[in-house]
Amino acid sequence: MITPRTPEIPVNSKARWSAMASPLRIQIVDRLRMLESAGVPAIAASLGRRPDSLYHHIRILERAGIIRTDGWERSGSHNQALYRLAGDVRFPYPAMSGRGAAPMIAVTKALLRSADRGLAAALTRGGLKETGPDKDLWCRVHTARLSSADLAKVNSHLAQAEAVLTSAHERPGERTITMMLCLWPNSPAQSRETTNGKARKTRRSTAKDQIGTPRRVQEGNS
Repeated sequence: MITPRTPEIPVNSKARWSAMASPLRIQIVDRLRMLESAGVPAIAASLGRRPDSLYHHIRILERAGIIRTDGWERSGSHNQALYRLAGDVRFPYPAMSGRGAAPMIAVTKALLRSADRGLAAALTRGGLKETGPDKDLWCRVHTARLSSADLAKVNSHLAQAEAVLTSAHERPGERTITMMLCLWPNSPAQSRETTNGKARKTRRSTAKDQIGTPRRVQEGNS
């Protein structure tokens, strides 16, 4: 359970950046946020994977200080370790720009690969609810010019959605839902500026420009 008193785990070392640049390890962190304390078999079951495919990744996350052991439980004839998050994983967004953004870009790529795989699996299984108040499939892209007040409203709604997901452990439901949010500012060079009422073209954005584009990524989750 992540609460306001939960210690933060800043991703501020090479080991932690490397640990969080894997779609599977991101999923493990996400599921431990939901399960709170669990052994590898339980984590694997929630991901639809074999337990033996997770041990290597669990060790990497534990060495990086992102997860920790949380006691033991009896499983058959032997004891197995339980794991939980060591804290609320946080990324140092303000420090990212230019070449310094490379580690976070690797993480966002892993996040999006994870979302791609999860969405593909859900679409393959079928049985999705696409309408009504309990719809469980959203897949949209919106780009708009927002005022500061508009952006404040968007952030307020996203914070409310996150709060629902965070507190869901108190009233577990019948469906496991994963939500991923990505919000980022586009480069001004991508829009058309006006001079004396006439539109003029601006320089086309390059890959070099995009490296410096900050992203705000929020895992909702499972």
